[in-house]
Amino acid sequence: MLARAKLRVAGALESSALRGDGILSLAGALLAAVTLASLALNAGLGWWWSDAAAALLIAAFLLREGWRMVRGTNRHDA
Repeated sequence: MLARAKLRVAGALESSALRGDGILSLAGALLAAVTLASLALNAGLGWWWSDAAAALLIAAFLLREGWRMVRGTNRHDA
């Protein structure tokens, strides 16, 4: 809920700093949820690799967001 509120306010204010903070809050929530789900999958189904697979998906999401932030910063500096 915190991440969604930050992203909503960042959009209204057009604040890239607040958007970045919202993305970090979202990433923290996703990491916590993935860890919990991975523990459940490992205990219930023996899927020891589920944590690594989910971490790779989250890393790809954060890389995309980081690239978006860098490109947006460069456009404003020029």
